[in-house]
Amino acid sequence: MPHASLPRYFLAAALAVLAAPSGVAQAADDASLRNCRSISAAAARLACYDSLPLGSSAAVATAAGSGTGIAAAPTSVAATSGSPATFGLARITGEPDSVQSRIEGTFIGWSPGTDFRLANGQVWRVDDGSEGFYNLNSPAVTVKRGVMGSFRLEIDGAGKAPRVKRVE
Repeated sequence: MPHASLPRYFLAAALAVLAAPSGVAQAADDASLRNCRSISAAAARLACYDSLPLGSSAAVATAAGSGTGIAAAPTSVAATSGSPATFGLARITGEPDSVQSRIEGTFIGWSPGTDFRLANGQVWRVDDGSEGFYNLNSPAVTVKRGVMGSFRLEIDGAGKAPRVKRVE
């Protein structure tokens, strides 16, 4: 004898009702993140981020408030806007597709594993087997986003663009 089951439309409606509160919680989280991001003083900005709840479930709130030192990481935090300071560290929605800077001083080239310290403070490492030998003075550079999460360092006056990854 077949077992009794709920009609499909009832199950679909119940799932929709259960899913709705999480969207509201996400909107509040995004607003909180934007608020923290807008604080210019580093210590105050960190305090703002530290005060944010780590998740929307009651279990996470209970664990975080229990004084056990156990905290759950959020499953995903997507920022809504990026800046050149975060370019290359993690993909952030709204992040630019490239960043421009300069290699200060005499630039003689690169080999695999070479680190490039840019004038904007970022450090990028050659992540392929390419080499280039040049004698350039403080060349302008553009780091461009490539395919599959890769980055290319275009150097004014150089005929090649090595694949790089950001290390700082």
